[in-house]
Amino acid sequence: MNFSSEQSLADIGRALTGASFVIGVFICINLFILYRVIVQALRKERSLVVSAKNRLLLGVAVVIYGALIYVLHESYKWLKYEFVDLQAVSTQMSIVYWLSIGLIGLYILYYTLTLFYKKEGQEQFLLMIISGAVSGLSNTFVIYIINQSLNTKDNFTNGLFYAFLIGLVVHIIAERYIRTRIAVITNRVVYEKRVKLIDKTLQIPFERMERFEKGKISACLNNDTEKISEGMHLAVTGATNLITLFFCLIYLGMLSFWGLVLSLGVVVVTILINLFVAGEATRLYEETRDIQNKFFGFINDMLAGFKELKLNRARKLAFQQNFEEACSDYRKKGTKVDLKFANAFIMEDMILLSVVGFVAFLFPLIFKMQGELLYNYVFIFLYMIGPVTYLLHSFPQIMQIQVSWKRINSLMEEVAELEKEDRISVEPSPEKKVILTLKGVQFQYKGTSGEDFSVGPIDYEFKAGEITFITGGNGSGKSTFAKLVTGLYPADRGETLINGVSKTPEQIQEYYSAIFSDFYLFDRLYGIDIDGREQEIQSLLELLRIQDKVTIKDGEFSTTKLSTGQKKRLALLVSYLEDRPICLFDEWAADQDPEYRKFFYYNLLPMLRDEGKCVIAITHDDQYFHKADHLIKMEQGQFVENKDI
Repeated sequence: MNFSSEQSLADIGRALTGASFVIGVFICINLFILYRVIVQALRKERSLVVSAKNRLLLGVAVVIYGALIYVLHESYKWLKYEFVDLQAVSTQMSIVYWLSIGLIGLYILYYTLTLFYKKEGQEQFLLMIISGAVSGLSNTFVIYIINQSLNTKDNFTNGLFYAFLIGLVVHIIAERYIRTRIAVITNRVVYEKRVKLIDKTLQIPFERMERFEKGKISACLNNDTEKISEGMHLAVTGATNLITLFFCLIYLGMLSFWGLVLSLGVVVVTILINLFVAGEATRLYEETRDIQNKFFGFINDMLAGFKELKLNRARKLAFQQNFEEACSDYRKKGTKVDLKFANAFIMEDMILLSVVGFVAFLFPLIFKMQGELLYNYVFIFLYMIGPVTYLLHSFPQIMQIQVSWKRINSLMEEVAELEKEDRISVEPSPEKKVILTLKGVQFQYKGTSGEDFSVGPIDYEFKAGEITFITGGNGSGKSTFAKLVTGLYPADRGETLINGVSKTPEQIQEYYSAIFSDFYLFDRLYGIDIDGREQEIQSLLELLRIQDKVTIKDGEFSTTKLSTGQKKRLALLVSYLEDRPICLFDEWAADQDPEYRKFFYYNLLPMLRDEGKCVIAITHDDQYFHKADHLIKMEQGQFVENKDI
């Protein structure tokens, strides 16, 4: 084939130069990632894994590598033989050939190292980078072929149509691979963040959690993690558009150096405009997130205090006003952010369209561009507007994702500070009968508004097979004592012993089954093995007189939409099934009808005592005090009276 035309040879030379540059960039990326893998292996951050599967995959990779080298070599020989006129650019062809072999070899080396030296959560990032680059390159190649086809005739015989199909197929395959991998990685990252935050939250001591702002956790788990997951589409499409833009700029440089300079200038200016706007917008968005924390707090207050709001019109209106003010602040700041970016987008569109007009009208006069070259330049620049616009319009989302990511990490650090320094592995108590001894136990409660309340010092012994009632007026410290004795509040002084052995708060908690006055009923039996206990459960449902209200299937309640008294009975069922040696009930009978209240004191509590349980009940029902073995009266956090009955 004859390529004697100087213009044709120049075009081929530019294409080969561009290919050499692109392959060189890939080689540099490969070398950098390869260096990181080797360093990680030397630092023992990667573990050696040798298996039959790994050996098989390596064998397949070597075969593919050999096949690719053979195809490259034969193609190179064929080109030099068939297109003799290409000898003028043979050096450039050789450079492309050897660079291609080097790139494939480096990737096989990377693949081999990551195949045998694995790291937890590792991904084939290099393959993803290459796939993204191939996706962007093939996208640009398709546009190049379309551009060429508009300037030539008989596109079926000259091979342009088939080149178009090849570029399209390559683009689809690469795009599908990278989208699939990014989907997996993004959802894994969101999952890991959520699980880690849940784990750290569950490790917070109870008394610290009481004072923690719950809205932060709700906003983080509900909003911020979802915002990060939305970044999947943004990351994939943004990367493809960025790479497409990169190769379009290379193509423009091959057409016109000054055209490339102008295009780069436009891209830089539009990016600087967005960066300037993003700086101010990020601050405003941070403020909207602070308001969002309050918003979730208002939601929790509205749902938890709904009956209190319904009972007091003035309270409801004042609460509604504060809630609406928070919503209004969120709306105002959100509008400011959107308006800032809207103004930036309008300016950017004006710049981009003005450049097209500048090229079309002034370039022919300044640079003496020919019609075909000018047409090609305008065509490519118009195509570039799409990727540029997408990237610029991604700034608000990137900013939001960045803020959400910072919020998650900040909350993780804040929650971590609330954790105990050492996590203690605690197993459920194997002991069925216990003696609980309090020696000088004291707790100082520090209120959020500065008031303090002290419980103790308390010296007392609770025994298995005995019922102890604790009574006292409101504010006497009964509920605080209940949280102290169960280990939810750590003692500031003194010690708690089980069967003569001193225990930590975490260990104490494993001995208790408790129903507090503000108890929460889960919709399933967590941590309770009920296999083979179906008859026992049915008997308990009948004993608690809720067999016609609730059933249990696969550890899940059929419903929890019950009256408060019925919910307490269901909670008592859970307490029975937990089978812990110490049972604590805080005003359990307060919401029961008179008949079942009597049944609780005359039948249920004695049944637990006969099973060897240590029963502690906080109660005001003085008509049933005679059913206890011991009666304790509390005043101002002290045991002021103790009777054996």
